[in-house]
Amino acid sequence: MLLGLVSIGLGHLYAGRPIQGLLLGLTITPVFLGLMTIGAYTGTLVPCLYAGLAAVTLAWLGQAIHAGWSARRAPSDRIAPFNRWWIYGAFFLLQAALVQQLAWQVRRSVVEPFRVPSESMEPGLRPGDQVFVVKVGPDAEIGRGHVVFFRVPERAPGRYGGQIFLKRVIALAGEQVEIRDAQVVVDGATIAQQPCEPPEYTYLQQSGHGPVKETGRCLVEGTGDRGWRILLAPDGGQHSTPATQVPAGQLFLLGDNRDNSWDSRHLGPVPREAVIGRVAVVWLSWGAGEGMRWSRIGLRP
Repeated sequence: MLLGLVSIGLGHLYAGRPIQGLLLGLTITPVFLGLMTIGAYTGTLVPCLYAGLAAVTLAWLGQAIHAGWSARRAPSDRIAPFNRWWIYGAFFLLQAALVQQLAWQVRRSVVEPFRVPSESMEPGLRPGDQVFVVKVGPDAEIGRGHVVFFRVPERAPGRYGGQIFLKRVIALAGEQVEIRDAQVVVDGATIAQQPCEPPEYTYLQQSGHGPVKETGRCLVEGTGDRGWRILLAPDGGQHSTPATQVPAGQLFLLGDNRDNSWDSRHLGPVPREAVIGRVAVVWLSWGAGEGMRWSRIGLRP
């Protein structure tokens, strides 16, 4: 039973059931990854995550108990041939390699966890938020208001070439976008803004001298039934930019923390193929000095 708790299937190997042990290891993990894939395509990642974790925990305990029961019933001549340290090691490495390959395929093409690294997307996404990013192919729909992870082009202005950024899509290919007195204007139409409740938002800004408390004006920005919160500096900040025509195959991206974000105002429009994936949901959140931020789990940016 103890070997079954160490690794799925290891207890069955001891009991002289190596095929059964290997099949258990190759069944339980795909069930979890399959649930994550379903969640990615149905917008139910958090429920699928916790359902998967519960299923894996129960299956892990169940197979360990079954392995112990099988070992007690197995004749000694069936157990003896497998009771070798190198057999256990080879079994464990084979199973780990197969599971890693399956997990890599899911991370590469379906969904991958990322950590929000900075304050540029406050207040919607905070440093320490762990998010699921649904991978998007070249034909997948990306719309205004979606939050995406993307790789900054190597030749982009500034020192961030090749780094992975997190920003919100504001304008699409073929549209003209500009910022007039802190309001975004797309093809001549102003994206509506209204004050949040409460209208001020305070957060910790990392600096060379440690965290500094900052306060900004919080506004809800959005079109139709989709809205998101943004931050503006109390003194107004730099909130006007010239009109930009977004080229074909590119996107205009902004950080929600408008006075603390390096985005398309500096980088220019970002190629669509640079987008890694779209942020789906916060599945875990931990803040220094705050601990676990339970209220943030399940939030959609």
